[in-house]
Amino acid sequence: MAVRGRREFAGGDDPLSRYCQEDYNVVSCINLAFLEWMRQKIGKPEGARQRSEGLPDFSRRAVLHLYRQPPRAAREEVERYVQAIFDAVSRASAMAFKYEFTLETPLTIHTKWPYLPLEIGLAWHPILNVPYIPASSLKGAARAAAVSPLCGIEPEDLFGTTEEEGDLIFTDAYPTRWERLVEPDVITPHYRETAGEISEAQARPVPLVFPVVPAGTTFTFVVAFRQMVGQECWGETLRWLQQVLTRGLGAKTQLSYGVFRRQT
Repeated sequence: MAVRGRREFAGGDDPLSRYCQEDYNVVSCINLAFLEWMRQKIGKPEGARQRSEGLPDFSRRAVLHLYRQPPRAAREEVERYVQAIFDAVSRASAMAFKYEFTLETPLTIHTKWPYLPLEIGLAWHPILNVPYIPASSLKGAARAAAVSPLCGIEPEDLFGTTEEEGDLIFTDAYPTRWERLVEPDVITPHYRETAGEISEAQARPVPLVFPVVPAGTTFTFVVAFRQMVGQECWGETLRWLQQVLTRGLGAKTQLSYGVFRRQT
């Protein structure tokens, strides 16, 4: 994949290479590199225009750096953290279960995540240094699929309302088995967001490289009931969750992104 924008870091002065070395933290190093990149751009003529036009180049370089020099994450630490969450939720709820599922297609989630200055971002845990799926995304997908009672419990009682919390608890999902944490993907928008700003003949498509979690990555999260339910209801809930996950999570699900299968 060709990399544009190398002239911006002439003389080997590449902020990504400087800040994102060895055991680097993704959130910290990309933010530091972005600030340095902005400082360099401001010092050039027509800085504001160059910053706007150059952000796709910075994003492309950052994503390719993550792929070529992947960050190190301690799988054992993530597994211990998930176990600690499970233990805490088990003590605070009537029933809890660790749910493990594997990506069949790449995942892109929280593309406007505010803590990574990328054109198209990805939810990334700042301490565990891994991509993750926020509990709100899991619960939101489950709530959207709940069009009828589950185990005789109405969706409002399961998921809660603005006035009351629901019986069903979701936690963030973390990768517990992987070969690579991130891979580059690409999308090429043909028009600016403002409709009618330019004509089709004037369009200058700029490919946007963005990070995805690759297929084959296994995630684990905890799901629990605040109140005790029967084993039949518990089994029905898990089967229903499996149907929700096979429909896809995150962005671009209509293009078959974010499709999971349950681990057997």
